[in-house]
Amino acid sequence: VITGGKSVEDAQEASLALTQKGVKVFAVGVKNIDSEEVGKIASNSATAFRVGNVQELSELSEQVLETLHDAMHETLCPGVTDISKVCNLDVILGFDGSRDQNVFVTQKGLESKMDAILNRISQMQRISCSGSQMPTVRVSVVANTPSGPVEAFDFAEYQPELFEKFRNMRNQHPYVLTADTLKVYQNKFRQSSADNVKVVIHFTDGVDGNLADLQKASEELRQEGVQALILVGLERVANLEQLMQL
Repeated sequence: VITGGKSVEDAQEASLALTQKGVKVFAVGVKNIDSEEVGKIASNSATAFRVGNVQELSELSEQVLETLHDAMHETLCPGVTDISKVCNLDVILGFDGSRDQNVFVTQKGLESKMDAILNRISQMQRISCSGSQMPTVRVSVVANTPSGPVEAFDFAEYQPELFEKFRNMRNQHPYVLTADTLKVYQNKFRQSSADNVKVVIHFTDGVDGNLADLQKASEELRQEGVQALILVGLERVANLEQLMQL
């Protein structure tokens, strides 16, 4: 089922009836439809997907086929009763760019892909045998300048209208990766519940600050309960081996 809006009838009841008869219902939401609504149509969270626009449907085909293969062989969590388990995930998405040029200009793919990246993060599928409940994913876009942090939006379940707030960040630059950048993320996570899983995804063209200070700040993130610091190299990234040490 490919849908772009909320059903005027009880789609969840109809989907449940099909599921009880052994039919696997795959649901793909397009554009502005709410993730929760897509989840009601699908047989379970593993068969619910969402994309930002119709053009991205082709990129989703491999993931759908892999899930279909698992469903046919009943390996979507074999031998485990479908139980409800709360999983809350907070993700900070950050980036930096060249000090003398605007990253939105030099990294032409950054802005065009960011909406898709945010959508995929916010639609994380079930990744372990934790029942049919999809994780609740909140995202926040934050970056750091030499004069202090710039925040596009606070932790929230991502909706397409938030993308414009990210685009407004192009008016301020440069954005840097220093120890202070990681400390900005550390302070941001202090707003989160201690039980939430905390992840940083940072897109970078290279280290801007002292490497030893960055390593110390990275360790402090871990000590405060941040489960992952993921650094993604942008085009022409410098000193990638230094990033690997963080």
